[in-house]
Amino acid sequence: MQAKLYFPLEDCAAAAALIPGARFEAGIAPGPSGRQPQGPSGLSPLTHHFLGGLLEHAPTHCALTNPIANSYERLARRTTSSGASWSPGWISYGDNNRTHMVRLPDSQRLELRLPDGAANPYLLQAAVLAAGLDGNERQLDPGPRSERNTEADPPVGSEGRALPSSLEEALAAFEADGRLRKALGGCR
Repeated sequence: MQAKLYFPLEDCAAAAALIPGARFEAGIAPGPSGRQPQGPSGLSPLTHHFLGGLLEHAPTHCALTNPIANSYERLARRTTSSGASWSPGWISYGDNNRTHMVRLPDSQRLELRLPDGAANPYLLQAAVLAAGLDGNERQLDPGPRSERNTEADPPVGSEGRALPSSLEEALAAFEADGRLRKALGGCR
């Protein structure tokens, strides 16, 4: 007997625990009446660099956001017979496109699509903040946004980095990422 935690029905999309977020500048009203300053990605400079941190530390995040072996069934870069898993397989961001690891539904919001329901919610939020703040501190650039549907047209070669395909790969990335481990209270 084989456990099918994330794809119990082959025709259905996988379960996830999405993390929506928005950041607003002090003194500027959100919404149509107030505009946030925009950087090269269409986001405010702080949000742009926060996004850079999320993408930089994505392989490390997998150890916390996808903490069990079955989590990687969802991130396996495969489609279901319904047409899509709507789960990220690549480290990427784009507009209102659910195949990217980070979706930008509008110019003020991010949606991290990496986590699943097995994640510890406290570690999840701490890891997201640690990665984003590292992006701000080091002024990390997330690179250009992608317009492609990564399920129908996956990145090739240097066009994109794949997310870890197993818990073992994610744990190796976590072990190698001293910066994020230190931010989360690690001693090395």
